[in-house]
Amino acid sequence: MKKARVGIVAVLLLSAGLFWRTQATRYELQQTYFSYTQEETAALTQDTPPDINLNDIYLWDQKAFRLVSNNKIGDVDASRIYAYLSVAQRDFAVLSYNASGQYLGDISSISQKVLCTFFTKDCGTLSLNEAKGDALSEGISSLVMKRVEERIAKDAAAKPFTLRTGKDLWSGQQPSIGIDAMNRLPWHLSSADEYRPAAPPQVGSETLKDELAATKKALTDITEDQRASVVFWAGGPGTKTPPGIWLNIADQHMKDNDTELETVLHLHADITTAMADAVIAVFDTKYTYLQKRPYMLDGSINTVMPTPNHPSYPSGHATISGAAHTVMTHYFPAKKSLWQQTATVASNTRFWGGIHFAVDNGAGARLGEKVGAKALEQSK
Repeated sequence: MKKARVGIVAVLLLSAGLFWRTQATRYELQQTYFSYTQEETAALTQDTPPDINLNDIYLWDQKAFRLVSNNKIGDVDASRIYAYLSVAQRDFAVLSYNASGQYLGDISSISQKVLCTFFTKDCGTLSLNEAKGDALSEGISSLVMKRVEERIAKDAAAKPFTLRTGKDLWSGQQPSIGIDAMNRLPWHLSSADEYRPAAPPQVGSETLKDELAATKKALTDITEDQRASVVFWAGGPGTKTPPGIWLNIADQHMKDNDTELETVLHLHADITTAMADAVIAVFDTKYTYLQKRPYMLDGSINTVMPTPNHPSYPSGHATISGAAHTVMTHYFPAKKSLWQQTATVASNTRFWGGIHFAVDNGAGARLGEKVGAKALEQSK
């Protein structure tokens, strides 16, 4: 109970910005995520746009959170939206610097275009500043959006996945959540199965029986602190989702520590693409092994929060959090224990709440850490 309370308090204090300030290393932006031709960049008009407003970046994250919540977007699609927004903003800044020698332009221009692509019916409500209308911002935004739209089209062309069936395999209502995620283009992984974990314990095995007993005991012994944490991290439709929670944690920490524009854009792209790849990797594993959920093996289990409509192994929360804490530790190593503890609490909530086996959490955490490390290795 003491460990649970410490973990929850750490998250809440971090969200409230009560931790002491730490100076982050400045990460200079050097490369774009997408490729642009010399002709395209040479055509960018240089006029007198405003400086990129760092606060606008945080405000667009909040807009993205509200859109995800209001439209009841799940973490599978939310992770993708956050990644596209962050990558597009980063490319905007790099192209601006390459064209002018400074970080100039209205970053709201590209931010609005990206979110309008995913939330067409809300597009009319998406404004932040009075339109600047400068040529450089519009030119860069149009160029970046061309690459964004090309990549989204490739995602849409993915082949459908066919589920295996069997009495010992997971099955659920159609459509199954996340079944198309493993066909998306990874940002860093060579393929969705690059780090696929070994198979989980088989249904009927003594190992899985022990796992089931441990899950039931955790659910029976759940404390009020643990229950509150389960609800906080559940992140279902109608919330900013677990990837959004992590991005919000990162934003709050960077704002509290007056982090430089370059580092904010750098970290944003790394943490969101790492989480998006974590989603791709975890659903590849889920639908490869089709492990049943605890309640499917014991009908007496009454979970704290609804069980998502996808296989159990590994845990998505653990995988996403493994990737996120790995990136956060790289940028803010002085807080390594806090990021690790936050990830552990996020992962454990699914075990405490009866939704996952402990083995799901362990495999997910290791998978996420590998994905996060790969993202940092390939960081632009």
